[in-house]
Amino acid sequence: MSATRRTDVLVVGTGPAACATAITLLRAGVGVTLAAAPRRAHHRRATGAAYRAGEGAAPGTDVTVRAAFGDDTAFDDAAHLCAYATHTAWGQSELATTDHMFNPFGTAWLLDRTAFDTRLLEVVVAAGARVVDDARTVDARFTCDASGRSAVVARARGHRAHATDRLTAVVAVAREDRASAPAPAIVVEAVADGWWYTAPIPGARRVVVRFGDTDLGVRGARDAARFVDALGRTRHVGPLVDGDAWSIPPTLHAAGSTRLTTPAGPGWLAVGDAAAAFDPLSAQGILTALLMGREAGRTVAAIIGGAREPEALASYVATYGEVVAQYRHELAAAYTAETRWANQPFWARRRARSAEPYAAVMS
Repeated sequence: MSATRRTDVLVVGTGPAACATAITLLRAGVGVTLAAAPRRAHHRRATGAAYRAGEGAAPGTDVTVRAAFGDDTAFDDAAHLCAYATHTAWGQSELATTDHMFNPFGTAWLLDRTAFDTRLLEVVVAAGARVVDDARTVDARFTCDASGRSAVVARARGHRAHATDRLTAVVAVAREDRASAPAPAIVVEAVADGWWYTAPIPGARRVVVRFGDTDLGVRGARDAARFVDALGRTRHVGPLVDGDAWSIPPTLHAAGSTRLTTPAGPGWLAVGDAAAAFDPLSAQGILTALLMGREAGRTVAAIIGGAREPEALASYVATYGEVVAQYRHELAAAYTAETRWANQPFWARRRARSAEPYAAVMS
């Protein structure tokens, strides 16, 4: 049995939200230990070590990382790709283009998530954090749950995540000849039962994702033949993919919006996907995780420094509630902009949900 380690703050998780929380605490002079969040063995086997879903990063993410971590290497051009445009067939059959070259925050990014997350963790460790394999060996004054959708700390305290939809992603990765491939860009295409996403990723590969609701048959698309058949019926995504060159076959991933109704309590708070997981259509997951990780770090540093915990946590919960409310508003606007299949179950559900109030989404 490992000896118990004592620390000011235990952060459960090692992803962007965890690292942003940790670096903020360390810079405030607070001792931090990070513990790797448990991951399901079947997920590791299915996806392999060479690819981790969640490669898209919104314009401005690189600026946020440099400000928070003081590091320029996390966005090394040799490790990641700049996405110069997003092409969308959404609300119309033809592609509309958003050119990121003219975005004041710069281009979007297509990350090697394993390399990106590893670099952030290296910066945190260099700043003085300890990393352990088992959170149970740590005695902490305060715990931050950055364990992702599993929300292990919150669940251990009896809290559950509330899912607002059943969105599921079927993710596959194809090999790609970069010499003949077009300039890196994101393509999103709406279809009658959901939507598709594709983008090149580092390593001469292309990620291809089919999004749909769990109960509307999307699970069946993890069968490679059915996935390729559905891909072949797309107008814009399919022609970009070599359907005979899969390096990672279709696998299922949860992709829906979730939130903890109680993202904080005495001695703990949740951050990142553990607090609120966003629909990938928003393209805000990594950026929000970084920004709210910084907010979580500031909140906990204040508590460790003597601020009244109930008031500090109430302020944090209110801030997170505002973030989630704004996200829900923007997501509803995006989904209701697609009217071609308004009566199809996937789209009808989202139109109905857009009428729900946005206030008081956390309490």
